[in-house]
Amino acid sequence: MLITPHAMTGAALSVSFASPFVGIILAFASHYLLDAIPSWDVGMGTARDLSILFADAMFTIAALTYALRRTSNVVKMRIWAGAVVALLPDILSQSLLLAGLRHDLFVLHLHQYLQAPAPLVVSLTSQVFLSIIVLMYLTKRIKRIMATPPSSHINTIVFREGQRR
Repeated sequence: MLITPHAMTGAALSVSFASPFVGIILAFASHYLLDAIPSWDVGMGTARDLSILFADAMFTIAALTYALRRTSNVVKMRIWAGAVVALLPDILSQSLLLAGLRHDLFVLHLHQYLQAPAPLVVSLTSQVFLSIIVLMYLTKRIKRIMATPPSSHINTIVFREGQRR
């Protein structure tokens, strides 16, 4: 799966729960859940592959930066942390592979086991659709968070649902 769906999902999960710890743990776990969906994946063997990864990363950074343009620093930090943590399995496995090191960690074996290929058109369509849906949720969630007093951003992201008067 590409970078964008993983990062967007991790970012959204990081602010979907009052506890930053829960959001970050779920952002990490979301990587494995998303990799269980058959998808086309870019390698790292050719200049074309690296160009695709670079464009995907730049799109992700641009989309998150745009979504975060009017948020507090605490919210920005949580969202960026969720996005990066959601990418950790790929970062770790690719780093070990590029360094030529053995990677016998369970999480890396699980990572490889869950991935299944899918046709390019079907996979890209579903990844773009997922990324758009998650980005829409994230922007809606950010608006709710920013409607709360700034002091509540420091310790928790307050849920507004269920508190209607």
